[in-house]
Amino acid sequence: MKKLLLFALLIAISFHSSGQSAIEKIELKANGFVGNDTTKNFVVIELPGKKKNDLYKSTLVYLSSMYKYPDKVLTIVDGESIIINGFTESIKGSLSWYKYLFYYRISIQFKDGKIKFEPSTSSLTEIWAEGKERKFYISSKDSPDPYDMNVVYIVSKGNQILINKEIKLSMEEWANSYLKQLIKGISKSDW
Repeated sequence: MKKLLLFALLIAISFHSSGQSAIEKIELKANGFVGNDTTKNFVVIELPGKKKNDLYKSTLVYLSSMYKYPDKVLTIVDGESIIINGFTESIKGSLSWYKYLFYYRISIQFKDGKIKFEPSTSSLTEIWAEGKERKFYISSKDSPDPYDMNVVYIVSKGNQILINKEIKLSMEEWANSYLKQLIKGISKSDW
């Protein structure tokens, strides 16, 4: 029992001493990436004690180190916001021979002690082994064909029906990992 209490105390101290609140989980819904408030397509991360300009600069330094050609990926409004237009091939579906090219846009805005992280999908392309490709959509409402099955969600009469759980989970894993690494990169103060 003492070991359990000691372990819980150490965990609580490590969370408190890091100066960060828990990172809100991002989920993919038919209306895009959302946080706890599913009506908003962004999450706000609290970083107490950090000034707006310091958050902006450390984010810019971190992101510039992450991309091979940051000037082609990053759009900045000096001291205010950073927009990332990139892509990843890390999204997985249920069939291993399918590959997904996920083009994303992430808008990051800054205030004293917090950042607003707003990821969105620019496009998702499904490619199968013989090199054929087709557009894939988050929601059937995004598709020009209302009966398209190349979607994560079918939306009908106000209902969201999840039909591609693997892609949903893979995109959520990507978004949450990206945010976690971003916060870690921003918070890092040593060389």
